[in-house]
Amino acid sequence: MGGVSVRGAVVSTRGITGAVRAGLLAIAVGVLLVTTACAPGEETMADIPAIEEAVAAALPRAEAVEAERDTSGTSTGYVARITLAEDAPLSAGELSAVLLAMRGSAPQDAGYLSVIAYDSAGEGREAVDVKAAADELGLRYTGFFQGITVGTSDVDDKLS
Repeated sequence: MGGVSVRGAVVSTRGITGAVRAGLLAIAVGVLLVTTACAPGEETMADIPAIEEAVAAALPRAEAVEAERDTSGTSTGYVARITLAEDAPLSAGELSAVLLAMRGSAPQDAGYLSVIAYDSAGEGREAVDVKAAADELGLRYTGFFQGITVGTSDVDDKLS
């Protein structure tokens, strides 16, 4: 019995002409390549402490920095959640320093960077506005709550 095996599934090719068999094989190989290329690879967490340390060094009023790897669609990026010692929005200079620190410590293939800042002074954890600083820097960003997401190409073009 003739057949094509793709990831353990055998498709019978008995009674099928050569051209159709070749077409099925091409489709099977294509499916295998797409699923292999789109499958998440082995994730390393080594870049997370580097991002956290770089952001903390770039922003002295940060009490804590938590970073994580994030995936949106086909792009991978990094999110920094920053707890600030006082309730004051990030200045343009501070946001620039944070984004450049993230860009310098994240893998070069990162597609975007997200920054969320919180105030630790009040009751609970209140978000601090980051958008005004992004506007002042002329960054193209996507806003969510009080945080922003910026493409790394925009960071490279506008801040480097």
